Amino acid sequence: MPTKLLIFLQKADGFVVTFAQCKLCKAFGRFMHTKTRKYMTKNKGILTLVGFLLAGIGFMALILSLVGLQLAFLTWIDAPGRLFGFLMRLLMILAGIIIIYFAQTGLRNDE
Repeated sequence: MPTKLLIFLQKADGFVVTFAQCKLCKAFGRFMHTKTRKYMTKNKGILTLVGFLLAGIGFMALILSLVGLQLAFLTWIDAPGRLFGFLMRLLMILAGIIIIYFAQTGLRNDE
C-alpha cells in the first residue's frame, strides 16, 4: 500500500482512521471527513428515518406512476418529461438507500 494513503486523519475515541480505511474518504474525498463523521454518528436515527422516508416515497411514487397516478406533492417531477420523472424517482430510491447504508454502518472498516 502506498505510504501517502496511510496518513492519519484523527486519533480520537481510541482508534486511528487512515485515508485507506475510511469509507467516506473513498466515496467523497478526505476534506469533508471529520465534521461529517461526527454529524453522522450523532444523528444516526434521524438519518436512517430520512433515508427510509426518501426510499419509501420513491418506491411509492414509482409504483403509482406505473399505474398512471401521481402523488400530489411530486407532480412537478413529470413536468420536464416522463423519462426525467422516472429517473428522478429512481434517484430518490437510490439516495435513500445510500443514506440508510451510511447511517447504519460505521465509517471505519473493521478488518
